[in-house]
Amino acid sequence: YLFAVFISSWQLGPVSQYMINDYCGKLKDTFARAVQYGILSEEDAQCFSVQMSFESGFFVLVGGAAMLAVVATFVTKACAQYFRDVDMADKESPCASSMSDSGFTNTESDDCDSSVPMDAGFSARIDPVPVLFTDSFRWLLHACPVSPEMTPP
Repeated sequence: YLFAVFISSWQLGPVSQYMINDYCGKLKDTFARAVQYGILSEEDAQCFSVQMSFESGFFVLVGGAAMLAVVATFVTKACAQYFRDVDMADKESPCASSMSDSGFTNTESDDCDSSVPMDAGFSARIDPVPVLFTDSFRWLLHACPVSPEMTPP
């Protein structure tokens, strides 16, 4: 969005002079007299003109947008990992502990009570590992040494 604002404001001056000043033919005499009497400078003697310049506010806006993007990514990934961890904790059951540690996910049946064993060879799907919050923002995380006094009873 900010790139579009930059490009459009860069082009606004020439476009405004071309489009608007063509319709101000009746005011040319008035502007010529204002220049003659010193009321207007020759540069300002036109119907409509836009001069583009980037002030410090534009750079503050770009910096704020960059910071907002980083913070939004941080919060979104942290929430997604939190809800993923909560779902994983809820899905842990006696049935889940009896499954093998092969990394296969059975796609044909999700029932624990199924008496027919499923073939884990070709009927299983390996899910890709998602990129988590702890992967993206590991530079913000640090390990705290755990002392025996701090462990919960």
